[in-house]
Amino acid sequence: MRMPRIYSCTELVSAFCSMVGFVLSFSARRVFRPKPVLAGLAWMVACGVGAAVLALARDTHAVAPYLAGAGALGWFVSMIFAMVPQHVTLAVTTGEIVPSWRAPERGAPVLGSWVVAGVDAPIGLVLRVGALRVGGGGLDGAGYSVVGAATRTVDCQVGCDTFEAICAAVGIRKGDVGPLVVPLLRNSQSTSGLLRTMAPWLLTMAVVFVLAIVAGQSNLLTTLHGQLVIVIATVLCIVVGITVMVVRSLRIRAPELELRVTPDALVLARFGGDPISHTPWSAVGAVRRRFIQSSRAGRYTMPLLVLTIEGHEPLRLGAWDHRLAWTGEVEKTWRGPCWIVGSAVWPRLTEELAQHRRLNPRDCGAENKTTTVSSG
Repeated sequence: MRMPRIYSCTELVSAFCSMVGFVLSFSARRVFRPKPVLAGLAWMVACGVGAAVLALARDTHAVAPYLAGAGALGWFVSMIFAMVPQHVTLAVTTGEIVPSWRAPERGAPVLGSWVVAGVDAPIGLVLRVGALRVGGGGLDGAGYSVVGAATRTVDCQVGCDTFEAICAAVGIRKGDVGPLVVPLLRNSQSTSGLLRTMAPWLLTMAVVFVLAIVAGQSNLLTTLHGQLVIVIATVLCIVVGITVMVVRSLRIRAPELELRVTPDALVLARFGGDPISHTPWSAVGAVRRRFIQSSRAGRYTMPLLVLTIEGHEPLRLGAWDHRLAWTGEVEKTWRGPCWIVGSAVWPRLTEELAQHRRLNPRDCGAENKTTTVSSG
């Protein structure tokens, strides 16, 4: 028998104000502002055009490099300014949110997933009202109907309690927490993931290489017409390859598999589809590992979990958040995770494994209970 959900005071007050039409004001934080970036880009383009005009003139060509440098410097300064956090407010009523920095947004509120750019692993929820996107980091969506599209960027972000209060104020109610379902996203930062990402460009280079061989073995390069054909074909191949790779990178990837936690078994299934394997808890194996992830931002330790289930190869799961690192001494592995679990749902997964005696509760660590997000 399910216990009735206990609502917090903030949610009750927000729901009451929503019913009577009161306006609630919430503090939020903007971590990226596009307008300064657009202004800096316009400045750089204008300086570039001016530098090109000056370079063509006989008396002013020496000034052109300085003007071009001023344009690049202006764009760099605008990028730095755009990333300075800004504290804003949100005035919320039913069906409308009035941000302090833009026009009011109206529409039916919808919840979606907020994911890490480039990795697409969930780190929280996003509330959409019109064109406004309010992010709440550290929320796994338990008790909510998350049916909206995922997003990599938000207009502003708030804490977990404030996010739930805003949801209550716009008319979204949080229901009972159902069985745990853990979406599994294929790791795009592994060797195979990087090869899949670079596949269009690698194919483009292969085609260009074949064109070069064909041109060298034929008489195309001996005539001006043939040279023009080869140049046009090469440029078209490169443009198509870059376009396909950029379009694929802009598309948010969806999970392929999911783990469904039941009282008597751990079920591996296709995302939103049919089960693949059904493993009793007594047959589930869980081994902790740590993986050193290197990127442009630096090196950090990623928690890795190797799950052994029936009817499927072992699942190498990881969480894209160094704050969820295992406690105590954990063996290091050279092989990274094949599947990424959202940082918001990772603590619930480890807690379920601990409750079914697949992990030691002390191994999960205090840092594995909650997580917050500090970047958009």
